[in-house]
Amino acid sequence: MSGAGVRYVDAVAQGTAPGMGQDAFAQAALGKVAFQGPEFPDYVSFSYIAHFAEVQIDALVPRPRVTPMLSVADCGRVLNRRTAESQMLGGLVWGVGAALSEASEVDSRFGGFLNANFAAYHIPANADIGDYAVDFINQPDTVFNEAGAKGLGEGCMVGVAGAVANAIFRATGRRFRKLPIMLDDFHTDTA
Repeated sequence: MSGAGVRYVDAVAQGTAPGMGQDAFAQAALGKVAFQGPEFPDYVSFSYIAHFAEVQIDALVPRPRVTPMLSVADCGRVLNRRTAESQMLGGLVWGVGAALSEASEVDSRFGGFLNANFAAYHIPANADIGDYAVDFINQPDTVFNEAGAKGLGEGCMVGVAGAVANAIFRATGRRFRKLPIMLDDFHTDTA
């Protein structure tokens, strides 16, 4: 399948990354996947993402709404823009939920969750999501692998809640230090 604007990357990543043992793939096949790799003194194998958020807050009902939001990722070469954008947008929605609505309520007597369903555990819906945009630096980083790509994964949502909390601080002058930032938090003396 080819078309206007479609480019293909001729690269095969078969070897291990610098610092990995030769048995890394055999260990992964056995289910022994390392969640933290070796430290590389000369370069970084992780992606970096910057989030920029703006909120609107009504003075009478101080419920923050994240209106526009922009995130830019440096994840090496973007191999598939559609899936990368979807991953980033999903991370933004996840982060906004963490910042403004998602809270697990635990029964202190028995340790069970009191809101273990979608009726009680509030996640963002389409109406809660504003005009979000993502972009990529899209510069290959071939030090870590031949394809020049780095992972996005759950790193897309890291920092979103902080960007939202900072936008609320800029809008209200109040610094909230716990998540999620709920409507009731605006009516208390301590945040």
